Amino acid sequence: MTSSKDDPVVGTTIDGRYRILRRIAAGGMGVVYRAEQVFLKREVALKRLHRFLTGQGNAMARFQREAQAAVKISHPNVCQVLDCGVDAEGALFIAMELLDGQSLGQRIVDYAPLPLPEIADIGAQICDGLARAHAMGIVHRDLKPDNVMLVPREDGSGVVAKIMDFGVAKLRDDSEAKALTQAGMVFGTPKYMAPEQASGAPVDARADLYSLGVILFEMATSMPPFDAPTMGAMLTQHLSVPAPTLESAAPELEYPGEFRAVVARCLAKDPAGRLAPAEALARELRACAELHVRRLGPPRPRLPRDEVRTAVPSGTPPVPSFPQTPGGSASPTDAPTIPTGDAPGTPPLPPDAGDSGDLETRQAATATPRAAEAPSCVPGTPSSSPRGAVAKWIAVGAVGVGLVALAVALTVRGRDSSGPAGQVPRPDAAAPLASAGDGAAPAELAAAAREVGAPSVPEAAGVPDASATAAPSREDLARAAADDRRAFIARREIIAALALDAAAKTREALEALETLAVSLDGEAHYHFVLAGLLDRDGRRLDALQHALRALALDPRYAGEAELHALAERGLLEPSTIATATLILEQVVDDALAEHLVRFILEHTRSVSTPSRVRELLAARGLLERVPERLRLPLLVITTEDCEARRTLLADIAARPDPGMTPHLARFRAETGCGRDRRRDCWPCERRALREALAAVDAAAAAGGRDRFEP
Repeated sequence: MTSSKDDPVVGTTIDGRYRILRRIAAGGMGVVYRAEQVFLKREVALKRLHRFLTGQGNAMARFQREAQAAVKISHPNVCQVLDCGVDAEGALFIAMELLDGQSLGQRIVDYAPLPLPEIADIGAQICDGLARAHAMGIVHRDLKPDNVMLVPREDGSGVVAKIMDFGVAKLRDDSEAKALTQAGMVFGTPKYMAPEQASGAPVDARADLYSLGVILFEMATSMPPFDAPTMGAMLTQHLSVPAPTLESAAPELEYPGEFRAVVARCLAKDPAGRLAPAEALARELRACAELHVRRLGPPRPRLPRDEVRTAVPSGTPPVPSFPQTPGGSASPTDAPTIPTGDAPGTPPLPPDAGDSGDLETRQAATATPRAAEAPSCVPGTPSSSPRGAVAKWIAVGAVGVGLVALAVALTVRGRDSSGPAGQVPRPDAAAPLASAGDGAAPAELAAAAREVGAPSVPEAAGVPDASATAAPSREDLARAAADDRRAFIARREIIAALALDAAAKTREALEALETLAVSLDGEAHYHFVLAGLLDRDGRRLDALQHALRALALDPRYAGEAELHALAERGLLEPSTIATATLILEQVVDDALAEHLVRFILEHTRSVSTPSRVRELLAARGLLERVPERLRLPLLVITTEDCEARRTLLADIAARPDPGMTPHLARFRAETGCGRDRRRDCWPCERRALREALAAVDAAAAAGGRDRFEP
């Protein structure tokens, strides 16, 4: 993290009112500083929107929403927002109370399973804060351990739990809500997300209580009820997999029946079955504080931070997940929420009974890395990322999430039980031909088939069998899928629909194909063909959702270039970026990684999209394989830390490549920030930028080969 001495904001006075003392933490949305309120001589935590996000509508709207939501809530268990405004450079800021303490997430990592009285006390306090928010029509929607700070009471009688980060809160009667939270989109952190929230359905206060149920489970067992290596698999578990029991996750502990019932009701899939409202849940938790937990065996050993541990709940089948390269991890810079504070000498929280050693305390608002992610209680789904990486904030098309769940279920069931276990059966090319008509197609259909590229009936009969080739490549499998698809579109009704598209009647072609959904839904080629038409019709989110469905039903589509191109285009739009990422995380390989980085560098000036691509490639172990002429510009663009960026620029200066020239163009201008747009956007790195740009220009002038070109 950039030190205070390297941060140009440190030592300045924001809006004439807040003197910046030092930098505390940085995350995906902004930087948190320790500041002094000049006139009151009071220290506060000041959260400032990243300079590269200033002017980006969604980021600014979310930042404003956090201030608007939190300022309405005055409660001891909610972090108090004191002020907000815009500084001289046009960056939004929020001033809030400085909390000296530790995140609940870190407390869980250090000491879980926590004692039942502590679980009940913290849980009840969270309920108290939620009750106040819910009474004002505010649903948090991103409740998780990292958004709860534990501040020791001055009298040493425990801690005060403070709910933080209302950046994706839903406000009742909010006239701007539709612009920020579009219908059918999902907001929150997957590991703590209620089923209705995961599906994109409307949410109410009961969604927060489900998230609290996940937190209670994690405090009691040291692991969340659900975990998975991909976002799609995680959401599927919340939607369809029964929650495991406490005893299955922590067999050495026997929790009283009353507490087990409270947790189980919080984790009910149906909101109507949950223990609500928050006031009722608080009463039930406080009643559990005096109950006895029986230890049935020795405490489980604390595993190394990178070791995976799972507990298998009885009767819960494994949940399939999309393919993922082992060893992936989330980037710690993805954080949607930033804890805020930092001060040495904070009194320690009471350690768990039987544990020894002092508990290192953090400031309320520090983004301190946590230990290895608490493992899943669901078999077959290893933990995916370190708890130090604050969980991602996501926005996923609701229909797309539903398609993921359905596609997974269809993949498990399979279309041909006679095939090898785990293998998606190859579609039968003969079946569609038998239903195409009595003998040869009519003349008009044959002509239409030639126009749309479909095979005639005789040539479709001989579809090559990819399974005859040993260890086929992805390209071979994609070609085999294309051959099968040509047989699929030889059907009379498909030919007729695609003929409309060939006649520039795409909308009519879509209507014709959509009428076939009853009989063809679940056929991979049907969904792929629909995806292409929807994309041409300008309905990219729908197109991506059908492409995702095709990929889940037939993994051979992982090598399909058209699917790759569709997903890349999806990265350029906020409404489709999450669904596009779900596709890319299943199909990306060395060749696609290089093409993907080049595409993003050429087509976007934002930082958030390249950051998402960087995270994806790093998680798959592919980032270092991307050629340096592309990788170094990507790293420079996506690195917020000034010192780290200067190191990368020094690498460019030492090994300049003319192919980097177009990707570094955004750094040439030395003005463009601030209210008057006359300030340098990268003052901390400017000297290093000049040296790197000069070296690249010199390499180009010397006649260096533009190795950026394929």
